Amino acid sequence: MLDISFKERENFLDEIKLTLNVNKEFPEKYIKPILKSLNHCAVKNQLHPDIKINTTVVYLD
Repeated sequence: MLDISFKERENFLDEIKLTLNVNKEFPEKYIKPILKSLNHCAVKNQLHPDIKINTTVVYLD
């Protein structure tokens, strides 16, 4: 899921919330490596430094 927020009264990005949904059988030992790779993504690193990017992993029921 991707949720994008814009600065009030402006057309500039303020925050991006990236949520990776995984099924309940997904091994927990892979969560940290996935978050690390999401946070070091080349595309993400090209965005303006004022844009907040939050990445999370959520287990589905």
